[in-house]
Amino acid sequence: MKAPCIMPHEEGDVERSNTWAISLVARWQRLPIERQLHWILRVGVIGCFMGHGAYGLLTKEAWVPYFGVVGIDRTWAYRLMPWIGAMDVSLGLTMAVVPLRIVLLHLTVWGLWTAALRPLAGDSVWELVERAGNYGVPLAFLVLAGIPHRLRGWCAPVWPLALRPPTVTRVHTVGGLLRLNDLSPPVRSWRPRRAQQHANADRPLCVDWPPVPCGGWPPAYAGDRRL
Repeated sequence: MKAPCIMPHEEGDVERSNTWAISLVARWQRLPIERQLHWILRVGVIGCFMGHGAYGLLTKEAWVPYFGVVGIDRTWAYRLMPWIGAMDVSLGLTMAVVPLRIVLLHLTVWGLWTAALRPLAGDSVWELVERAGNYGVPLAFLVLAGIPHRLRGWCAPVWPLALRPPTVTRVHTVGGLLRLNDLSPPVRSWRPRRAQQHANADRPLCVDWPPVPCGGWPPAYAGDRRL
């Protein structure tokens, strides 16, 4: 077989693209640690909440029991999902344009609450730990940015150039928050039971709390859902 022929101009394009990629990596490596952390956490927050917001806009049947925790029935759950999804997407876009501490505080509290809805709705408590990224990443970003002492500071943008070099304690705190989900045991040890509990997720839910499929839960799980 003949070796593929590479034209000189193609070789030049490859070399230029490789040089461009190497220069980007070199520039990233030369950035101070606080700027690297800023961009890593900022992109993580944006991706997390825009992704979850997209699910809300599309609506998910599996989310209906979580609305039932606060007494919202299935009909209103589907009405509210797109609005909640739009809120998450809007806040993700806000962090992309202007990162604000007040938005990070909201995302931390909101992410913790939505993660806590899983065990409150009957899922394993490890669902709360597994979703630590939903609240741990914005909280880590807030720790990196620093907690302001005045109300005005909560509305001040957190730009990379404005960050001070973090202390060792602050870096360790950020790292610990990013590893919260490591506390969760292997998924295979508790997820199968959760999958069985939600096997009837596609069945219509009665307007009741605890949320139960019309006709009742299978006998094996009736005891788990009884108050």
